[in-house]
Amino acid sequence: MKYLREQATQMPFSLRTITSGFVKLKATGTDPMNGSLKAIADGIASFGGSDEAFNRTILGITQAAGKGVLQMEELRQQIGESMPNAMQLLARSMGLTVGQLAKEISTGTVASRPALAKLYDELNRVYGGTSQRMMRTFSGQITQLHTNLQNLATNEGGSGFFDQVKGQLQDINRFLASDMANQFATRLGNALSSVVQGLRTAITTIWEFVTSSSASAPLPPVASACSHLPRGIQSTTAAITAAGFAWQIFRTNMAEAVSNITLGVTGFRNMTTATTGLSFVLMGMRGAFGAILTGFTALRR
Repeated sequence: MKYLREQATQMPFSLRTITSGFVKLKATGTDPMNGSLKAIADGIASFGGSDEAFNRTILGITQAAGKGVLQMEELRQQIGESMPNAMQLLARSMGLTVGQLAKEISTGTVASRPALAKLYDELNRVYGGTSQRMMRTFSGQITQLHTNLQNLATNEGGSGFFDQVKGQLQDINRFLASDMANQFATRLGNALSSVVQGLRTAITTIWEFVTSSSASAPLPPVASACSHLPRGIQSTTAAITAAGFAWQIFRTNMAEAVSNITLGVTGFRNMTTATTGLSFVLMGMRGAFGAILTGFTALRR
């Protein structure tokens, strides 16, 4: 594992991809530590290949090694798509032209393992060191950052830190899946819904009162005014009473919302991760204050 970590800091590919390639090469009887893995990485890096290109090349090599003989399918597709000049490199390593190599391969007599070994040598000769140069680029630095974080997580000190983080995440997930979280979400949603409904009732009532008062602004004749005065006073009193009742509803709903938020805080105190509980409380308060602000903005208009 130490060898793979070292290689991951020198190749522009993820530790997982390099590990997968190492295992697959080993399974075919190829020793990845003899330079074959590095040669493949250098060849792919020279064409700006990604993890996908690396995996595709390893797939072609393992298929060719498993069949025992080279076939054009692996050279032109899996390997050739990641390294377009793979045929030229292999032909040159074998002292042949591309046409001669293609003819030899068509006969089914070219043993894959000796041919691949020559390909590795040619890749190292032509592209040796390309991976390390790629690691100095921006994308290479990002890859190295990811690899260093993985190495930190697997080291003794880093593993303790990440174990603690993992434990906190497990506590959070357990709480979110619990009945307490569902009850809190339901209570908070109902409370905020009640606040909105209360605000709507209060605003509608006050608006109707203002509209009715504006409509009766022109002064009628004295007799008519006297006849309608008691009714007007009665309507005004009813409107004010209704507005007061609506405001009382709003206060009651607001108190319920605060009570539910308080219950949520109490429940969250039992959690080991207080940050998650605080975020839920802040979300509830933000929703309540948002509803209040909306109501007062409507009243000002």
